[in-house]
Amino acid sequence: MKRIFMLFFVLCGGMALWAQQQKELVVVYATSNDGFVNIRQQPSAKSKIIGKVFPMFHGIGNGVLRERGQKWDKVSVGNITGWVNNKYIAYMSWYTHEGDTILIANKDNIPIYTISYAEEGEMPVFTYVKKETILADKFQEQGDYYVLITGHDNLFIRKQDVKLIIKE
Repeated sequence: MKRIFMLFFVLCGGMALWAQQQKELVVVYATSNDGFVNIRQQPSAKSKIIGKVFPMFHGIGNGVLRERGQKWDKVSVGNITGWVNNKYIAYMSWYTHEGDTILIANKDNIPIYTISYAEEGEMPVFTYVKKETILADKFQEQGDYYVLITGHDNLFIRKQDVKLIIKE
């Protein structure tokens, strides 16, 4: 009986950690020597290739982490969601656990925008996030948006789509 309870608590702890990881916006980018990492339909090197994650471009990755695993991570790039071998990717996040104020999505499917090089003033959607996703504790205000700053480009979140949580 003790073994059953111990297994239950270990599984619950793992599920709580997994749930916590999924509530944070994390962007991924390729670090392989090939210049990209294949996105596969299933978490297997033999599975069908359905897309690619590329290296950091203009200071930002092009994939979004959806689920973290021991060897394979589930990621989204545009409208493609699949699996990548995580030894060939790196992660970037704007939630450092150090900031005084945290940005959190206040509803489902809020868009995160990026910069367009095709048309001045247009901001295409980079990804969508779910309600209660922690977006950042490192950001700046810019008009009607909060800006997540990278090495070169930025991600933008409309102020109306987030709530600010001030740490005590």
